Amino acid sequence: MSDHPEFPQESPAIKYIVDQVSKVEEATNCSVGYYKSLAKIISRLDKTDIELNRLHQTISVLKEITDSDVIASCIGKKSDEMQTTIRHSLNAICEGTVAAVSDHLGQMQADNSIMLEKIKATDDRSIRIQVRLNEQMKETIKRLDDHIRDAETRILPPLWKLWLYAFLTLAVGVAIGKWVI
Repeated sequence: MSDHPEFPQESPAIKYIVDQVSKVEEATNCSVGYYKSLAKIISRLDKTDIELNRLHQTISVLKEITDSDVIASCIGKKSDEMQTTIRHSLNAICEGTVAAVSDHLGQMQADNSIMLEKIKATDDRSIRIQVRLNEQMKETIKRLDDHIRDAETRILPPLWKLWLYAFLTLAVGVAIGKWVI
């Protein structure tokens, strides 16, 4: 808000009137700002009331849902579904891995057969290369077998872990149900 202009040559009555008019303008500007702020606060309170009503509705629905028997049966069904899904997925992964390794070994054997035919033309050198290729092939097959066994042990978790996860999930669900109720 700006200050009112000064007129030193004017009479004191005019100066008083100018001063009073500037105070009226300042009060008007302040009240406009007050009402704008008040409108924003009322809007925020309306939004807060709406959210509180939604929260109360959600809590009431949640209380109806959180019956411990219902939760236990839901958790049991979900754990059975999860175990079935995990078994099917792990079987598919293992079968895919075995098929890929088998294809790779077949390709390696074919490549080695071609190389061996070419090497047979030479004498002593070909024998050494052939022996080295056979050793490398045995090492590769051994590493792949180890990798397959390692993958199978990592992919299929023990049954006791699955039961432990199911039990912990059930316990947490019951605890949340008891706490909410």
